Amino acid sequence: MKKAYTFLFVMLLVATSPSLLLGQTKSEVLIRNATVLTAAKGTLENTDILIQNGRIARIGKNLKAASNANIIDATGKFVTPGIVDCHSHTMMDAVNEFSYSVTSMVRIRDVLNPTDISIYRALAGGVTSANLLHGSANSIGGQNTVVKFKYGHPVEDFPIADAPPGIKFALGENVKRTNFQPQPGQPFRYPRTRMGVMEVIRDAFLRARDYK
Repeated sequence: MKKAYTFLFVMLLVATSPSLLLGQTKSEVLIRNATVLTAAKGTLENTDILIQNGRIARIGKNLKAASNANIIDATGKFVTPGIVDCHSHTMMDAVNEFSYSVTSMVRIRDVLNPTDISIYRALAGGVTSANLLHGSANSIGGQNTVVKFKYGHPVEDFPIADAPPGIKFALGENVKRTNFQPQPGQPFRYPRTRMGVMEVIRDAFLRARDYK
C-alpha cells in the first residue's frame, strides 16, 4: 500500500504542478504534512518541504511560504528522494554503433534528444537522474553520459559535469549476434562466440596498455 500511495502522490504532483517538471516557474511550492523518506536520515513524519526555484530550500514542520505559493496537502502520502536509474536508454536517438565490435570512441552525449517524451514519463515515475549507456551489441561500446532530467530545458542542461565517466562492456548473445543476420552480401561480424568476445576485450586492453 505504501508503494501505491507513493506512486499516487508522484502522479498528484504531475497533475497539479506540471511547472515542476517544465522548470518554467519561479514561484514556491510547499508540500505539507508528508511522510518524508529521506534515505540518509530516516523517516520524517508530518513534515513539510519548501521548494524554491525548483530546488528544495527547507525541510521541517510548520514551514511558511509566500502568499502565491502552490500548496500541496500530502497528508497520508509519502515523499521520497528522486530515483537514479543506473542503466537507461532514455532520450537517446541511437543506442548501438553496430559497425565494429569495439566502438569506445563514440559518445552517448552526442545523441541526446531533450524533447523525448520519455523524459516526462521518467519524471512522472519519480526518476530524476540516469546513467545513459550505449547498447550491448558491442564487446566494448560507447562512452556513457550521466544526466539530470529537466523536461523542457535545452540539451546542454542535462549532462552532470562532474559525474564519473564510463564505457559499456557486454558479454552474451547480444554481442555474439547469433540471432542477427547481416545484410545480403555482408559477412558475419567477429566475434561469434563468448570466447571470441573475451579475446576482443583482452586485445583492446593490451593495445590500450601499449599505447599508453
